[in-house]
Amino acid sequence: MNEARLVHQLNRDFNLFISQWWREAFRDNFQKVMKARYTDYIAVGNEWSANYYAIEQDEEDIRQNSLQWLADHPDEYINGCNEFMRQGQETRRILKNFGHVNELDYESVKRLKTRYQLLFPWLRFSIRFPATWKKDIEKQVPKHAKRVIDTAYESRRSTDGIFEKINALFRTVFAKSLRETHHPEHWTKYFTEEDVYRFAKNESMDWPAIEARSKGYVLCRGKVYASSHYQSIFQEHGYAFQETPVNASENIRGTIAFADGKRTGIVRKLFAIEQLPSFQEGEILVSPMTVPDFLPAMKKAAAIVTDEGGVTCHAAIVARELGKPCIIGTKIASKILEDGERVEVDSAEGIIRRIA
Repeated sequence: MNEARLVHQLNRDFNLFISQWWREAFRDNFQKVMKARYTDYIAVGNEWSANYYAIEQDEEDIRQNSLQWLADHPDEYINGCNEFMRQGQETRRILKNFGHVNELDYESVKRLKTRYQLLFPWLRFSIRFPATWKKDIEKQVPKHAKRVIDTAYESRRSTDGIFEKINALFRTVFAKSLRETHHPEHWTKYFTEEDVYRFAKNESMDWPAIEARSKGYVLCRGKVYASSHYQSIFQEHGYAFQETPVNASENIRGTIAFADGKRTGIVRKLFAIEQLPSFQEGEILVSPMTVPDFLPAMKKAAAIVTDEGGVTCHAAIVARELGKPCIIGTKIASKILEDGERVEVDSAEGIIRRIA
């Protein structure tokens, strides 16, 4: 059997059940819009966050179908984006109301899931169109390229943070119960969708299983494994993933998101909101990608460096607003830099240099 090659997508501090919702939305909702879908979407979780992977061929099929869809139905995309923004604002109002409650019932959870999955594919478009697929759009859909890219960029800005807020809402409500039952608050990250419904219906929880997943988990082909040995699980399911080789002795290069000279400081890596209290004024923020919850640290940072991202990513947008030197898309910064080491961020050249 030929192995399907996986590509790394992103790293985020999302709950496991949110990852299950992603997978379902990517498989079903994409199919409804463009007749192509992710046949699987894989998450590998650790103590701080989760790495997400997709099948390489799925990515290519979706890219080609997206471009054809834009060429054939540009107005359909524009109208869809406008509806996405409208629904995004409605979601903000809903979340604001939920913010005043201390518990979530079963029906509330179902409604939030439905809304999340309705919006999520459009978020994907708003990220890919003005960044990853920008050149393809300009080449293959030149007549509508500017309008499509501008609309995608605006929809990205107007809905920024919504999905993180949904994640945080659940985590806040669950954490209260965990404190009361003397379980670690961070176990909320390892709730499956089944756990969420049990919680909402006041049913007994499988705490040993949740504890096991807190040491590492893999979501693959819809099944959740309590394991940190993701490569063996990939192989079991016919997947192949090659880790990107890194040379720790070389300077790190990325894309300039905001240039403002050079900054020198101590590295502080952020993967999860629990790490925010450790961040100190003047440190260099290094993260796979920033999220709205990281804003307090971004304001304190001397410079911002990310593994992921294009010109419309959260780090780039906020860095420009704050006037902070920022280098994005390094691919490896959070993997090879260590907390406490001293670096120079040259935002004019897009280089991070380690200082001995």
